[in-house]
Amino acid sequence: MTRSGKSCLHDKLMTMHTADLQKATKRTAKGHLSEAKKLSFGRQKDTFCKHTHNQLIFKTIHNV
Repeated sequence: MTRSGKSCLHDKLMTMHTADLQKATKRTAKGHLSEAKKLSFGRQKDTFCKHTHNQLIFKTIHNV
Protein backbone atom coordinates (compact mmCIF):
# COMPACT_ATOMS: atom_id res chain seq x y z
CA MET A 1 0.00 0.00 0.00
CA THR A 2 1.22 3.50 -0.70
CA ARG A 3 1.84 6.08 1.96
CA SER A 4 -1.31 7.99 0.93
CA GLY A 5 -3.27 4.74 0.96
CA LYS A 6 -2.33 4.14 4.59
CA SER A 7 -3.24 7.69 5.47
CA CYS A 8 -6.65 7.43 3.82
CA LEU A 9 -7.43 4.13 5.51
CA HIS A 10 -6.33 5.43 8.89
CA ASP A 11 -8.26 8.72 8.56
CA LYS A 12 -11.41 6.88 7.55
CA LEU A 13 -11.22 4.49 10.50
CA MET A 14 -10.36 7.24 12.96
CA THR A 15 -13.28 9.34 11.75
CA MET A 16 -15.69 6.46 12.24
CA HIS A 17 -14.17 5.61 15.62
CA THR A 18 -14.30 9.22 16.85
CA ALA A 19 -18.01 9.50 15.99
CA ASP A 20 -18.78 6.27 17.87
CA LEU A 21 -16.69 7.42 20.81
CA GLN A 22 -18.51 10.76 21.05
CA LYS A 23 -21.90 9.00 21.10
CA ALA A 24 -20.74 6.54 23.77
CA THR A 25 -19.25 9.32 25.90
CA LYS A 26 -22.48 11.34 25.76
CA ARG A 27 -24.61 8.30 26.66
CA THR A 28 -22.38 7.28 29.57
CA ALA A 29 -21.97 10.76 31.02
CA LYS A 30 -25.50 12.05 30.45
CA GLY A 31 -27.41 13.23 33.47
CA HIS A 32 -25.16 12.21 36.35
CA LEU A 33 -21.84 14.00 35.80
CA SER A 34 -21.05 17.68 35.76
CA GLU A 35 -20.03 19.33 32.47
CA ALA A 36 -16.38 19.47 33.62
CA LYS A 37 -16.33 15.77 34.47
CA LYS A 38 -17.96 14.92 31.14
CA LEU A 39 -15.25 16.80 29.27
CA SER A 40 -12.47 15.24 31.35
CA PHE A 41 -13.90 11.75 30.92
CA GLY A 42 -14.21 12.29 27.16
CA ARG A 43 -10.61 13.44 26.81
CA GLN A 44 -9.18 10.53 28.84
CA LYS A 45 -11.24 7.94 26.99
CA ASP A 46 -10.39 9.51 23.63
CA THR A 47 -6.65 9.46 24.35
CA PHE A 48 -6.76 5.84 25.48
CA CYS A 49 -8.85 4.72 22.50
CA LYS A 50 -6.65 6.55 20.00
CA HIS A 51 -3.54 4.88 21.45
CA THR A 52 -4.96 1.34 21.27
CA HIS A 53 -6.63 2.08 17.93
CA ASN A 54 -3.36 3.31 16.41
CA GLN A 55 -1.64 0.11 17.55
CA LEU A 56 -4.38 -1.93 15.88
CA ILE A 57 -4.07 0.06 12.64
CA PHE A 58 -0.30 -0.35 12.65
CA LYS A 59 -0.53 -4.11 13.18
CA THR A 60 -3.18 -4.45 10.47
CA ILE A 61 -1.25 -2.44 7.89
CA HIS A 62 2.09 -4.09 8.59
CA ASN A 63 0.70 -7.58 9.31
CA VAL A 64 2.61 -7.76 12.59
